[in-house]
Amino acid sequence: MGWLSTIMKIIELRCLSKAYHRKEVLTEVSYDFRKSELVLLVGENGSGKSTLIKGIIGLVRFNAGEVLLHTDLIAYVPERFAFPAYLTILDFLRTICPNYSKEAISALLEEWELEPYKNYLLKNLSKGMAQKVLIMQALLTQAELYLFDEPLNGLDQWMQELFIQTLLALKKEKATIIIATHYPECFLPCADRILTLKNGGLYDTPASLSF
Repeated sequence: MGWLSTIMKIIELRCLSKAYHRKEVLTEVSYDFRKSELVLLVGENGSGKSTLIKGIIGLVRFNAGEVLLHTDLIAYVPERFAFPAYLTILDFLRTICPNYSKEAISALLEEWELEPYKNYLLKNLSKGMAQKVLIMQALLTQAELYLFDEPLNGLDQWMQELFIQTLLALKKEKATIIIATHYPECFLPCADRILTLKNGGLYDTPASLSF
């Protein structure tokens, strides 16, 4: 991927390695993520999907190598998140996204069917409701780079379809999107590439050739 000009890149991975308790998860992984693409990251449990995503934004330290980021406008939806128990949905969104108007937040709550529950405490949310809140806070950032770790967890079919439509809208806005998932088939309508993590390596395939 070294032939890509810098202006086309949003992330550069350079010889990344990571081991846990002497078990190597990533071995000298190098890859250039293009701007404005939607990339799926697939692999078995323990293959390093979450590690790679967390490492890109500095939540995990690699044993070797470097990550070059060409944007500071980043949104992240983790697979698991410990919400502040004392906040409501509305309080949380206003705290995370203080520059957004009440109207903008209210419109998003309505779209994701959380308007009636906006004053619910985060600690009392179901898995699906919590997942929607995490997705909403990411969307409110209006980032250039979106990182999602198993974003379909807890979402019913209607909300999954809404999420896919949201991704298509983000692509029209030229956002770059990376999704770690066990369900790549759900994202084929909008995916550009599929990266497979296996035995410490990262393997690239155009989405159109993967299924």
